[in-house]
Amino acid sequence: MNDSSQIQTLNGRTEPVFGSPALANEEQGIPHSADRPHGADALGLDNALSGVAELIAHKRAQGPLTIGIFGGSGSGKSFALNRLLAMVEQLRGGATAAGATSPFLSRITVARLDAGRADGNPVNALAASVYDALRKSSAGEQAGLADEIVASSLDPRAAARAATERLMELRRKLDAERQELHELSGRRARLAETVLYQTSGSRIDSYARSNRGSIESRLRAFGFDNNDPVATYKDLVRDVGERPGIVGRVSTFMHAMWAFRGQTKLLVYAVIFSALAWALGHAELNLPTWIKWIQGLGEQAQPVAAFVQKNASWLGSLRSLCNWLVLAMLALNVVRAFRFVAPIYRGVSHLSADMDARRHELDHLISNQTRLVDDLGSDADSQARRAEEAERRAVAQGARAGVAQDAASPFVKNSGSADADARAFLAGLATAPEERRPQRIVVAIDNLDAVAAPQALALLDDVTQALSHPVYATIASVDADVVGATPEARGRLSKLLQTPFNVGNAISRGYGAFVKGLLAPAGQAGPQLVANNNGLQALDAAVSVLDAPMRAGEANLLETLSVLAGSSPRRVLQFINLYKLARTRSTAFAPLALALAVECSGDAQLKQALHGGVAGKADDAEVAFDNAALASALKAVAMVNRHPVSVGQMREGMAIASAYSA
Repeated sequence: MNDSSQIQTLNGRTEPVFGSPALANEEQGIPHSADRPHGADALGLDNALSGVAELIAHKRAQGPLTIGIFGGSGSGKSFALNRLLAMVEQLRGGATAAGATSPFLSRITVARLDAGRADGNPVNALAASVYDALRKSSAGEQAGLADEIVASSLDPRAAARAATERLMELRRKLDAERQELHELSGRRARLAETVLYQTSGSRIDSYARSNRGSIESRLRAFGFDNNDPVATYKDLVRDVGERPGIVGRVSTFMHAMWAFRGQTKLLVYAVIFSALAWALGHAELNLPTWIKWIQGLGEQAQPVAAFVQKNASWLGSLRSLCNWLVLAMLALNVVRAFRFVAPIYRGVSHLSADMDARRHELDHLISNQTRLVDDLGSDADSQARRAEEAERRAVAQGARAGVAQDAASPFVKNSGSADADARAFLAGLATAPEERRPQRIVVAIDNLDAVAAPQALALLDDVTQALSHPVYATIASVDADVVGATPEARGRLSKLLQTPFNVGNAISRGYGAFVKGLLAPAGQAGPQLVANNNGLQALDAAVSVLDAPMRAGEANLLETLSVLAGSSPRRVLQFINLYKLARTRSTAFAPLALALAVECSGDAQLKQALHGGVAGKADDAEVAFDNAALASALKAVAMVNRHPVSVGQMREGMAIASAYSA
């Protein structure tokens, strides 16, 4: 049975809210499932998180944004945080592809801050994480911008140290990339040897091994008697391949006619028979002279002269036989030479094809590596000039610059000056020219559970103050029951993180699908508390659900309900901002607005009255409240709704609103 339901969002899409994988077979199940903060969504958080991701990446979202992902220990806060960042990065990539028409920003930098390692000096650790994120950015100018801001905002010693360390890092990287370029060039120079002797499965290797028998017999016939005919054959292919073109092939064939065993003997026989044929022809042509000469030797030579004269026709036959033997020796020589060079020529063709394929790949790699080396060389030269300038400034102020320290960034001290330097860096980055700096810098704070509650609250206070410029967006995963254990602490937390997202309340599928995923067979195992881009629903970067216009009566209803949401401008502002997020998840906007107003009010009596109005009632029943304020608000909701509000509509609105609470 598949328990599933769908909701219709503001833009008309229907999205799954609940789904279940097939039950697992015990013999095929996974013995133990890991608890990790990365993977695909099995908790149904994507629908709710996508609106928050669009808010972070939206061009018209006014910063600074402060978002809290709330939940207890083990509730999936880190999962939701990683999932949210993956969506932001997906929207960033989509905006880059869509161009200026996209409602989202294309230059977003994401920095991560581990609260467990930032307890000593959180602002310094924050600046270090932002600095490192900029240096690791694919946009090279951002690394240079970070160094420039460091040079202008830090004290001369720190600036000189940072510039020197950056220069050393660039030079190390340049040396490594140059070595890689030399290795690629060497690989190209040794391409023939690599293909012949080190690449199994190549065309030449496959041909040599599939025809090993015939190749071995031909090599042995020509005097190659070693134990590895394939290696000998490849040596011959290499030698012939070094003389490309028709001239090389002709010279190889001519060499095969005389230079190997058996071929010289055939040529010698051809010469002998040719000389013999010439002698016999000469004798036949001068036969009368020979006979007279023999007869002149005396009576004893007369029988010989008679015999020669009688059998003179044999001279022509013997001469023809010798000529045929000459032709036979030459033909056999040519045939043997052809049979010897034919597989070599075939091997040269295969070698050329293999080398062409690999040469194209290597040329592409060498070209890219050359550009990389050139770019790094240019960056190193620029950084050397910056380091020299920073050194001069430090010397001019009597500072001892260039002291070597093992540091990943210039923000390594825990002194008061380091805190001031870090704040100056963050402020300088925020006020840098818009065309050079990122359009939004997202700082994700995780692992606050590892810090004591008072220190965690102080850390959030320091970080949000340092990131008070509109370019920044702060996202923190927080256990509100621990960090905001007291009313005063809860109030401070609500002020620091004004856009709450409650993981436990946002889980739309319950834990049924999650459990079934854990029990599924290994090949079908559903995702666990685990989030990266795997299984991430594609987000359309060309349009934002947050841009949907207000519907009829919506603005007037919000004005009416704002009295219920709170008595301070901050609470009303939070109510309106959260409603803009929540309205995208339901078409029944009026009951949702009422539920969200009660949630933002912080009034425990109102919340109790709201829950009492729907408790124990059927979904199709009409909602009624005993509380006078709620009853008055319900009339306004029913008027906009154009019919009485049902318990089912109210429950749906309450469920969605609860996701935007601490």
